[in-house]
Amino acid sequence: MKLLSGLFRSRDKPRNSTSGSSYRFFYGQSSSGKCVTERSAMQMTAVYACVRILSEAVTGLPLHLYKWGNSGSKEKAIDHPLYFLLHDEPNKEMTSFIFRETLMTHLLLWGNAYAQIIRNGKYKYFWFYRVKFGIPATSLATKGDSITFSTPTIEGTIMRRNKVDGNNNHPWKAEVTEGENNVSNDTITNWYKNVYEPTYTSPSK
Repeated sequence: MKLLSGLFRSRDKPRNSTSGSSYRFFYGQSSSGKCVTERSAMQMTAVYACVRILSEAVTGLPLHLYKWGNSGSKEKAIDHPLYFLLHDEPNKEMTSFIFRETLMTHLLLWGNAYAQIIRNGKYKYFWFYRVKFGIPATSLATKGDSITFSTPTIEGTIMRRNKVDGNNNHPWKAEVTEGENNVSNDTITNWYKNVYEPTYTSPSK
């Protein structure tokens, strides 16, 4: 009788054998029992249209890199190398529009998006000449009567030097890259010992 009851059991409450197992992680198992992946989802007109509209809308927003001007106003830092990467061409295969559109598409389909930063493998040294820090603060998160975690924060403002450099400007930072032709070993060795004063050469006429 047990064998017959197992063969002819009631089917009014079917059970999904893959529910709650690792099948859902690998194959995108949904509650309906159908395999849903990012490729199969993009074959639906509604999903494709939503992803395209959101990606193009976010990508169409202007993206510029700014810096503080001599008069305290903001101006585009078109001479900064990061400006070209963000605004024009982040790599040899993509424009800035295609790059940001791809990131947004990955974010919508996979839930996250990553961009690999390929550097030259050299250290870059910075000097911030004047920094004014505020009073440190701590934000606490509690659960019941106990503190789950605390986050210490401190804010600061980087200001320009009163001293004029060789270009008759008031700089707020100095930076050098290890291994460049105009950077000596003494500059790197004494970077944390002495205030770095860059040298300027007058343009040839």
